[in-house]
Amino acid sequence: MQVIVCKDYEEMSRKAAELAAQAVKARPDGLISFPGGDTPLGMVREFVDMVNRGQVDISRTLCFAG
Repeated sequence: MQVIVCKDYEEMSRKAAELAAQAVKARPDGLISFPGGDTPLGMVREFVDMVNRGQVDISRTLCFAG
């Protein structure tokens, strides 16, 4: 396991979204499970922004939130 330390919530959200995007790019037909609750909302917003900007193609990815 790798621990990544970020300076604040916004940086952590961006980093988590980048990691999710890398996973989708590595395996476009994979599965992404987004955690529920308020804590991951920043990451989800960042990831959605990346998808809307065309930086990540999730057309073949199965996504769900817990």
